Amino acid sequence: MSEIVTSPPHRCAIYTRKSTNSRLDHDVNSLTTQHEICSAYIASQRYRGWTELAQRYDDGGHSGSGLERPALASLMKDIEAGEIDTVVIYKIDRLTRSLLDFVRLIEIFDRRSVGLVSVSQAFDTADSMGRMILNVLLTFSQFERELIAERVRDSIRTRKRHGRIHGGLAPFGYEYREGELEIVEAEAEIVRFIYAAFLKHGTYTAAMTAVREAGLCSSRKASGKGGTRGGNPISPGSVYNILRNPIYVGEIRGHDRTWPGRHAAIIDRSTWEEASSLVASRTRKSPSALGTDHVLAGVLWDDHGRHMLLDANWVDGQPYHFYVSSNAQWSQVWTGVQKGPR
Repeated sequence: MSEIVTSPPHRCAIYTRKSTNSRLDHDVNSLTTQHEICSAYIASQRYRGWTELAQRYDDGGHSGSGLERPALASLMKDIEAGEIDTVVIYKIDRLTRSLLDFVRLIEIFDRRSVGLVSVSQAFDTADSMGRMILNVLLTFSQFERELIAERVRDSIRTRKRHGRIHGGLAPFGYEYREGELEIVEAEAEIVRFIYAAFLKHGTYTAAMTAVREAGLCSSRKASGKGGTRGGNPISPGSVYNILRNPIYVGEIRGHDRTWPGRHAAIIDRSTWEEASSLVASRTRKSPSALGTDHVLAGVLWDDHGRHMLLDANWVDGQPYHFYVSSNAQWSQVWTGVQKGPR
């Protein structure tokens, strides 16, 4: 009597993603819809031995333009551990919108013999036709994302040319009134104090010390959510940014130049130019391979696949160069994934 041979179960993981946080607290949302559709597809493939894993990989409120997502990191960790045979997604852009990131993911999938299935686009990376369709779809997905980014950049540039900042919190010293920047006099006095201290003592540290000794704090302002913000001591970062921001002389910083703003200036032109000259004299350029004998800068990778950057310590005005690994979350989360050239 012949022995019946059964194939091992084909373990399928469902990955879902939603860009915004809206409706995540509801019982039924986009993540639920994606998961149910993928689950139904896996059930239809039961004759092939497919089984759905109980572990859920749901990323709510995360963009598809990067890979720094908690559920995706957990998914990749389980793939590296050999616990998944196929990843099932509703649509390819739920996994990533970047062609470069997709190539990295597929390399890992191939190394671990893990398949990728997109339910709504009807392809499977197990065959060459599925791989071709996948690359075409991902190319158009990235093209769409780049078009959106270009439209946003054009909108920001247009607003700046017309003397307006593009959304966000009002800079220190100002607040929004009917869509326009208006001076908050209490904070404006602090800005003038910071410039005066910087010009008097000549260093950021001395200016910050003067601010700390004076006990200066930001004003309390209403937040967009109905609460209040501010009322905190001025931080060193705030002092540094205030001394470098042309908003205080009545200008808007653009990509390669500044534009005249519609708002009133807090400091006069001569004070700004004197402070800018002092800032420029105290700015150190980041070290690079150009201008140094460190020809390996930009081509080194460490044993975790992290790009090694040239850094420097300054002692008595003399730079001492060395190489450090970048803090790329990609390598920190997925230890052992090699991204460098092979």
